[in-house]
Amino acid sequence: YPFWDIDHYRHQFRIARSYGFNHVRLHSWTPPEPFWQAADELGMLVQTELPNWSEFYRADDTEPPADVQHFMMNELEQIVAALNLHPSGVMFSNGNELISPEGHHHLIELNARGKELDPTRLFTDNTGFGQLPAPSRTVDYFIQSCNWHPPKKIYDAAPNDTTEDFSAITALSDRPVIGHEHGQFTMYVRPSEAQKYTGALRPSWLESIEETFAAKIISPERVEEFIQASGMHMVRTYKENIERARRTRGLAGLQLLDIRDFPGQGHATTGILDMFWDSKGLIEPDTFSDFTGAVASLMRAASPTFWNGATIDVDLEVSNFGREALTDGTLNWELIALDGTTHLSGPMAIPVAPVGELTALGHLAIAVPSDSQPRAWELAARVGAFSNHWHLWTFPYPERDAGRGIGSRILNLRSALPKADFGDNYGGTFLRIDGKFREMMNPALKVALSDRLSLRLLQYLQDGGKVWLMPDAEQLY
Repeated sequence: YPFWDIDHYRHQFRIARSYGFNHVRLHSWTPPEPFWQAADELGMLVQTELPNWSEFYRADDTEPPADVQHFMMNELEQIVAALNLHPSGVMFSNGNELISPEGHHHLIELNARGKELDPTRLFTDNTGFGQLPAPSRTVDYFIQSCNWHPPKKIYDAAPNDTTEDFSAITALSDRPVIGHEHGQFTMYVRPSEAQKYTGALRPSWLESIEETFAAKIISPERVEEFIQASGMHMVRTYKENIERARRTRGLAGLQLLDIRDFPGQGHATTGILDMFWDSKGLIEPDTFSDFTGAVASLMRAASPTFWNGATIDVDLEVSNFGREALTDGTLNWELIALDGTTHLSGPMAIPVAPVGELTALGHLAIAVPSDSQPRAWELAARVGAFSNHWHLWTFPYPERDAGRGIGSRILNLRSALPKADFGDNYGGTFLRIDGKFREMMNPALKVALSDRLSLRLLQYLQDGGKVWLMPDAEQLY
């Protein structure tokens, strides 16, 4: 049963607010009264849902069972009546991932009844499924996955190209669109969490992982390295995925799967918090809220990497959903080296940024050293009280003998690795699945680059070779 303690929900909402969130989606359920009292008190915007995650509404030409439709209508009427005095209950959905692209007329009937009972709330037919444009779905707003709704693909979620956004999806709708279960990036498992389960729930998934570590002889120190590296990657991926949403004109908001890990379907380590609402130490709340808060400075760049001696070229924007327009007139930027010293900085005149808009602020072209030293940078931007930062890198141009000792079947690396061995016929034959094995016995070969695994590549690893695996999107599934 859910908690019936207002302090329990106050604690959760305060944590969510500290990370920049003002909205909570209830996945196919409606919680008890103390939840709503806490949400009202702390100003959360809540979407509640019918207890519906079924297949009954998948096809519009198929009738759901009469008792199911009757139950859903009765639940809707009771929920709307119960939430009448709670201003936090601003949104209502008939359930999770219910429909095919065309929607279902019985879900529209439920929405119509809800609107009749309380026209002050916003209603949608389901959370997550369907496809835009959807003129027959007479709802107040849509909740669609930005990560895979056509024309986007799942691997468009957070690549290095930060010029991208989800406007190709929002352009299909004449009503507000909210991103569905945004993100869902994962990190390495943290077996030490097992000791926190002192109640009725037994973390059997962590026990099996411990057995795997023992079988593979992976030390606790090595596990901690995996945790830190994968956690950093997850946070940076979330940052780009959320900023990609903030860079999208017409996107009304987004819903993460959760900011915590999710053990409901195995063990999904998708959270910056663990299951107990405790931080994993990956990112501080105020830093996370730099890109999730009401106002967020944003950057567009074709790549986070640049050549030495060239310029770092970026466009800056601001997403303003705060209480008032930003009228400061100045953005202050700073390019910071890895040791914390400032390489270059300056002010940039910017236009007024109205409320509810994405505003282009201007272009930066920052000169970087032309020596042979690779460098990591942090670009920081501040508009008034709101700041954000991004990781960038600069590298020297490849030397003439770059790639010596490398064998590769990835042809588009040839310009960067002119001395690499790309096979007998510039086709990467020495790493082809049907290729000969003898080429891999070359003692001059120091590392093999490949976009896919093969038996010969695995044998090369087994024999002590080094492999850098760089699969493209099609090879990930």
